[in-house]
Amino acid sequence: MLFRSILEDFTYDEEFSEFLAHHSEQYGDGCAIELVLNGDILNLLQVDDLGVHTHLITERATVRAVERIVAGHAIFFRALREFCARPGNSIVYIVGNHDAGMLWPGPRRVFEGAVGAPVRFFDHYYCFEGVHVEHGNQREDLCRIDLSCPFITRDLPEPVLNLPWGSIFVAVWLTRVKLERPHVDKVKPFSSMLRWLLLHDTAWAIKTILLWAKFVWDTVLFRPRYHIVEGVRATWGMIQQATVYPSFDAMAARILAENPEALDRKSTRLNSSHVSESRMP
Repeated sequence: MLFRSILEDFTYDEEFSEFLAHHSEQYGDGCAIELVLNGDILNLLQVDDLGVHTHLITERATVRAVERIVAGHAIFFRALREFCARPGNSIVYIVGNHDAGMLWPGPRRVFEGAVGAPVRFFDHYYCFEGVHVEHGNQREDLCRIDLSCPFITRDLPEPVLNLPWGSIFVAVWLTRVKLERPHVDKVKPFSSMLRWLLLHDTAWAIKTILLWAKFVWDTVLFRPRYHIVEGVRATWGMIQQATVYPSFDAMAARILAENPEALDRKSTRLNSSHVSESRMP
């Protein structure tokens, strides 16, 4: 019997398999389908390495994490293998903030081995026929990966991911909280849950708020502890930008302004041979 981690967020392997089978059967063998996996496909920030949850993520640790995810989601990856086995079908993988470890070549090879076919990886965005696809984390200071310097090598035995503040928050603080209350990031609106916790789970709520305050204090004033190199002002600025439900309307408008070809009705016609999914295992 396979036991899932209490931190597991994705339990829809069979539904995903049916989803891919439906589109493959609908368009038949003569139609090539490109599956766009738009970031956070693997939640690598919440996978422990040898029993330890850490933000110091190496390539070897990421390889082990991807191997564990593949083993734990046999139906999901079997569906991808069957999809790739059909002539003309292919997969595009856009890296998000929760699966930034896929910037390493090692985990990419493991993923390609699991799906049985080459995968085209994109670090930021993917454009085709006037359509612009990106995960969106690069539009937020909290979650933006420094793609010019994605790895930290100085004074370390091996390189680690240069994670943004938001990713360190998930790997260090949120994971610890979810081990005690796995639903904490799933109840919406969050403000209502926070009020409920203060009324009915007061001791835990106060303890958790104090842990959050300590984490913010540590990351702002004692940055070397978490390998954060930005200045205090920049860090406070990122924290001030934090919202539970950010709006990306203005960002989408900016992308369209920067890419006028995407406004061409002919180039942005609905293309049913492209299917996009995100937030997977």
